[in-house]
Amino acid sequence: MSEKTYKLTENQLKGIITDAVTNVISQLDNIEIVKEDNSKNNGIKIEDFSPEQYEEAMKVMAANRGSGQEPKVGIFWYNVTLKQLFGVVTHKRSDYVKPNAGGGLITCSEMHEDVWKKEFYKQKFRNNGKGPFIGEYQNKPRGRVFYSPHDDQYIIAVGSWIDQYPEVIGMITEEFDLPQDKTVMKKASHWDIGQTWNDDSRRKYKLFQHYGQNYSQRHEIPRQHRHNRKRKKRRKRYNHKSELSNRHRKTRSV
Repeated sequence: MSEKTYKLTENQLKGIITDAVTNVISQLDNIEIVKEDNSKNNGIKIEDFSPEQYEEAMKVMAANRGSGQEPKVGIFWYNVTLKQLFGVVTHKRSDYVKPNAGGGLITCSEMHEDVWKKEFYKQKFRNNGKGPFIGEYQNKPRGRVFYSPHDDQYIIAVGSWIDQYPEVIGMITEEFDLPQDKTVMKKASHWDIGQTWNDDSRRKYKLFQHYGQNYSQRHEIPRQHRHNRKRKKRRKRYNHKSELSNRHRKTRSV
């Protein structure tokens, strides 16, 4: 009967030898083997919490339990095919101690354009380009959630696309934990599909921030047109006064 042969790779052989030597050395009384941390920690030390730090950390976490339901501000997109929100960025309203936008409003500092670029490249290199971030950021239904401290009211800013996809309203209020009795929806062309950051949309966005709750699309009338209307009114009043003056002169001359 032939003797059975075994095949080992070099790495397997090194592993067997290393384990055998380690077992022998570990049995010596004057040798202590310290296990090395081979995890990739980038040079960061791994330590245990001190009892005081651990207790304090647990208190903070306990106090924050349930705060996830707090109303939030932020931005979002809507996927009309999957009928779900995506690219959502939220921040708790209590994270802001004072208004950070025009018109006394509060919202997150992230912009749709910047978030889209970041997520687009993540998707490109990590998911082989598969995902919702396809094309340009402005070609998907999008919106922003503001909070008005003056009125204690949340504003969902969207484009006219909301008329076609009204089902998203409930998704937004649920995602941002918005109280229905303190939430209004405002339409503005800045968030229309296809609208980009050109000079006109920048002006409209500033108008929206400035007027806040009192905003309506009538404020989007270009300033020059508003001035022209004022000039026409003044000219009309002037012509009327001139006509009255001419009549008065004719009466006196008679």
